[in-house]
Amino acid sequence: MSNIKTKCLLFLVAFFGCTEIPDELREDAKSDGRCGFSMYNPSTSFCFEGNVYAKCDGLRYNPTTQICQGIAVTAAICGGSQYNPLEQRCLNNAVEIKCGTGGYYYNTSTQFCNGNSVYSKCGGKEYNPSNQKCESYVVMTKCGTWGYYYNASTQFCYSNSVYDKCGGKEYNPSDPNQRCQSNVVEGKCGSDWYNSETRFCYDNSVYDRCSGKTYNPSNQKCESYVVVTKCGTNVWYDAANENLRCQSNVVVTKCGSDWYNPSNQRCENNVVETKCGTSSDWYNSSTKFCVDNKVYEKCSGQTYTPSSQRCGTGGVIETKCGMSSDYYNPSAQFCTDNKVYDKCGGQTYTPSNQRCGTGGVIETKCGSDWYNSKTKFCQSGTNAIKDLCGTATYTSTEFCQSGTNKVLGLCGTATYTSTEFCQSGTNAVKALCGTATYTSTQFCNGNRVLNKCGENNYNPTTEYCSNGTVKNYAGFITDSRDSKTYKITVIGTQTWMAENLNYNANGSKCYNNIEANCTIYGRLYNWSTAMNEAGSSSANPSNVRGVCPSGWHLPSNAEWTTLTNFVGGSSTAGTKLKATSGWNDYNGSSGNGTDEFGFSALPGGNGYSNGYFNDVGDGGDWWSATESNASYAYYRNIYYSYAYVYSNYFDKSSLFSVRCVQD
Repeated sequence: MSNIKTKCLLFLVAFFGCTEIPDELREDAKSDGRCGFSMYNPSTSFCFEGNVYAKCDGLRYNPTTQICQGIAVTAAICGGSQYNPLEQRCLNNAVEIKCGTGGYYYNTSTQFCNGNSVYSKCGGKEYNPSNQKCESYVVMTKCGTWGYYYNASTQFCYSNSVYDKCGGKEYNPSDPNQRCQSNVVEGKCGSDWYNSETRFCYDNSVYDRCSGKTYNPSNQKCESYVVVTKCGTNVWYDAANENLRCQSNVVVTKCGSDWYNPSNQRCENNVVETKCGTSSDWYNSSTKFCVDNKVYEKCSGQTYTPSSQRCGTGGVIETKCGMSSDYYNPSAQFCTDNKVYDKCGGQTYTPSNQRCGTGGVIETKCGSDWYNSKTKFCQSGTNAIKDLCGTATYTSTEFCQSGTNKVLGLCGTATYTSTEFCQSGTNAVKALCGTATYTSTQFCNGNRVLNKCGENNYNPTTEYCSNGTVKNYAGFITDSRDSKTYKITVIGTQTWMAENLNYNANGSKCYNNIEANCTIYGRLYNWSTAMNEAGSSSANPSNVRGVCPSGWHLPSNAEWTTLTNFVGGSSTAGTKLKATSGWNDYNGSSGNGTDEFGFSALPGGNGYSNGYFNDVGDGGDWWSATESNASYAYYRNIYYSYAYVYSNYFDKSSLFSVRCVQD
């Protein structure tokens, strides 16, 4: 062992002898080193867990379990016990522990550390010096903020005051319903006092506890030191017993995992058996059942009526067929007039007028023929087999309309399609006018229903009906701005458009913002748009072109008066200027006019600046070029319920129709 030197070390507790010290532990190097944030000389010191320690005669050691005594490293033993020299010390063969960071040490058998200070134990106990103190070897605790101290084993603190415990227990001194009487804490119950350990209070009455337990005297009582609960009117049971419970006012008992009523049931081998009526027999209801005091086996787990049923082959319940001796399986058979029949496709039928046809389809008799009632029917009165109309039948005066599956009345003897109708009063099949029907006094023009003129149809594009006579319009004009064409009519010395203007000027609108309404009634304009920003005019003619086509102008209030005067005065002008079709009825009477002069006024309604529209079908309003003041302008109104033309002024922001007069 040429590379090992020997040195004799004395171990005070563990052993005596010589220990071989490896050369590498002597650290003979002279170079400096770093330990944590400190520099040290490895030849005289060593680094342990970031701290520098002096070597013991050139040797390193473990500072937590060893010490250097002279030139020898020995185990840290104090009075026969191991200790940590970094956190403890040995004094008079007793281990003392370091207290915090203050540099004090203490003996744990007689002292304790709190914060960085050492205190003597109080009667062998530690305490909290911040709110406790030691007085005659007794730990005393501070009570509240007034400086009183108390012994917690015999006293207690309540609201900054010290009180003696009552029989070793605390209580609430401020509660008028508690007191200490003969070392017993008593509670108040009504006007009486009681010991809450042996008694309890219920509804201002004192009761003895039952084996230390309280209970509800209204439905419980103490019987043989057990709390029992009422079940029904006169039965009591131990509700704490998991094998008992109250069910429908009857105490039932557990049998295996089930419950039973001892009055008519029993537990046999953990199976509940029920008594069968007044007989002496018992049965397991999972496999058997009782009828008329007799026990029967279930049929595939199901009960049945023994007087009219039986358990047949394969565990199928069979039912007796009437007064016969035959039985049948209701899932596959049925009984009619004491006879058993097989179901037809899983359904029953009436054998007297039905049969089971090919493919399991029920067929019904119609005269001498048979039919499938799912797709056909037997028409009453004719005994003819007809196809169902969807799911509906129909009579000989009705038919099933193809494509719609609607049952409709015949038109005389004729049927008609979904694009036709039966005209009332004539029983003639007519083509619908769009989606509308019409009477014999009306006709269809395009998709528009018009009243006949007398008994004649006419072409509203070139003709008009004047008091029952078909007349031609005076001609047509085409607006060069949008190529729209308008009918014109001559009334007295004036030539008027026979239609409302439909020029899409900025700010104009269709009624309800629906384009189709513009096609029928023209557009609606506020007064400023109708005037095209021109100034008011009372002249006759107005000389205000406004929104009208070239060569035409917006009529002044005076020009409107000229019109109504020529047709017989404003009191009847409404009837004479209204078109013969397109106006709503009023109280059952037609709102249409006679259109004697081809003016053909239609009820285009009106609108408001807030987006609201009103009166289409009932009335029409037309602007004049004449204002009443800065906010109002004159207009004309024709309404379905009266004969006259109404003249007044209204807010210029309103949306009215426009009729133009030729220059």
